[in-house]
Amino acid sequence: MPASALKAGDLVRLADQIEKDRDAGWQELHRRDAAIGARCTGDEPAAQLLCWLRQTAGETAEGEPVRRSLLSERGAGLLLSAGFFIAGFLTMVGFLFAHGQGMVNVLWFFAFFVLLQLAMSLFSAATLISVALGKAPSAISINPARLLASRTLPDWRRWREFQDVIQLVFLRYGQGMGIGFVGGALLAFIAVPAVNDFSFMWSSTFQLTDGAMQRFADIVAAPWSQWLPAATVDAQVIADSRYHPAGARPGPARIESMHSWWPFLFMSMLVYALLPRLLLGWLSRRLYYRRLHRAFIGYPGADLVLRRMKQPLIRSQGAAGSEPRPGSHGELLEEFRLPDEGVLVICWAGALAESDLDRYRELRGVDPGVLVQAGTSLEADGAAIDRAKQEDPQLLILVVKAWEPPMSDLADFIGEIARGGSSVLFLRPLRETGIPEDRLDDWRRFADELPAGAQVVALTPLPGGERQAAGAGSGTA
Repeated sequence: MPASALKAGDLVRLADQIEKDRDAGWQELHRRDAAIGARCTGDEPAAQLLCWLRQTAGETAEGEPVRRSLLSERGAGLLLSAGFFIAGFLTMVGFLFAHGQGMVNVLWFFAFFVLLQLAMSLFSAATLISVALGKAPSAISINPARLLASRTLPDWRRWREFQDVIQLVFLRYGQGMGIGFVGGALLAFIAVPAVNDFSFMWSSTFQLTDGAMQRFADIVAAPWSQWLPAATVDAQVIADSRYHPAGARPGPARIESMHSWWPFLFMSMLVYALLPRLLLGWLSRRLYYRRLHRAFIGYPGADLVLRRMKQPLIRSQGAAGSEPRPGSHGELLEEFRLPDEGVLVICWAGALAESDLDRYRELRGVDPGVLVQAGTSLEADGAAIDRAKQEDPQLLILVVKAWEPPMSDLADFIGEIARGGSSVLFLRPLRETGIPEDRLDDWRRFADELPAGAQVVALTPLPGGERQAAGAGSGTA
């Protein structure tokens, strides 16, 4: 897939779609993504995610408003570059005509159109290096590239984990604006002197000698002095162009000598103002697409989408509501005995608290220390996954609320924490009368369609007297 095929706006679309899918059922997402995966033939993860985005965008509900920007990312970039091109042209025109008698001060010209541009390029280079090293500095609030950020990442301030991508948006199009400004100034520096007679002189309030000026000109012209000697200035030109306010107006021969500064100044702008911008623009563009690609495939939930696209949709029942095959995953276990050790109990979305352990027959004897809460926040999910990796339990139990439908985020969590191993779903009933058959069938089909499968246990509430006896026994122990 070409690097330019990926846009920063695709990252926003991916985040929005993943957020919408959090409220969808696991079966619906599994069927949809497995079907999309069969149609998307690309092997590269970013290409598969882009194909997935196009397919899901086609399934957007009718009547749902689609956010469209009047100005695209590329359009905003071209508009800003064109604006800075015009600004550079007008700035150069104003600078040339601001000097009286058609005499332009070489030192002021060099300071504004060469040194200042070079300093800005060095600042951009330092920012690019810091971003490449993983240190994303804060963006300047007056940076015009914020217009690009609003086109590429609307609400970009919430993308804290992708600050490097945002910074590279600024850098990439910032170089385009700099190139536009210098390009406009160069065009004006060609066009205006062609129709108006301008001479170049130098003067300074500091005690600057002709020799010092010669050394300065030789150092600046060093990159091209060997292959383009016409763009250098010699001692005679420096002496002829030195300006004294009390001196007489220079004659024709001296004015002709003063014109020799033009190729030197033009090459100075090319080498020290335009060339660094072009190099930084190329580097920032490459780094921008590389970091955007990494952020795109590394977005939280993107790996789960790719996993669902690659997993075939397994159906072990004929019609909806039919029973899973005997002995297969999704089997409802009539009796279940906990092993003596190697157990980790994950309580999903507050389905169980420590005080509830003595309320159910299957959980009697469970050490409260093996209970882990998950499904309440990303931090809680991460902590549960880390603990499962560290302990590597023989049996992984997930306690869920049987009265709620199985959702995709639970399926994704099980796929991540089980890591190909089997697990057991403990269904906690809402009432002591048990779990309705239709809800039980939903959970059995859900367990049957998990990648590694799962078995289902309906928790059995203990009678009041037996529960008190179990609690007294645990207290005595």
